[in-house]
Amino acid sequence: MATEMDIEQDLNILVDETITCNTNQNLIYKFFNHKIREAETESRQKLKNLRRLLAQRNEISRKVCTIKEEIEMLHDQCSSVGELIRLIGTKKALVKIQPDGKYLVDIDKKMDVKLLKKNVRVALKSDSYTLHKILPTKVDPLINLMMVEKVPDSTYDNVGGLQKQI
Repeated sequence: MATEMDIEQDLNILVDETITCNTNQNLIYKFFNHKIREAETESRQKLKNLRRLLAQRNEISRKVCTIKEEIEMLHDQCSSVGELIRLIGTKKALVKIQPDGKYLVDIDKKMDVKLLKKNVRVALKSDSYTLHKILPTKVDPLINLMMVEKVPDSTYDNVGGLQKQI
């Protein structure tokens, strides 16, 4: 028969095993909590990286579309540049093209006639001379440098005259 001492020893062993088991469970719980936190941190980093890559992809896609449009425009026929003299109705316009002269041209159906004003630079299709685009009023900076801003008041007599040439 089990004595009181044997029962007490068995009870102590059982308590030690329970404590060890609880300690092991606590260690396992801490280990998995740590792993979960690591996985959550890694997940946040990957999500942040994904958002950055998506933004980068969208930016590159936008640039590709812009370049495709530019290439398409380069493959189109060239246009003549002219100056709008006046509108004649809503379908025709009088345009001055340097050095050719003045032309009565059709206005493209896609053009907004309300935007056309006198002395505006316009583009004409080279094959049909149809007014299809309003050009910016900007002039190349090199052309601005070549323009004479102040006309000098000197004459040929001031620089020696033209007697030898005549």
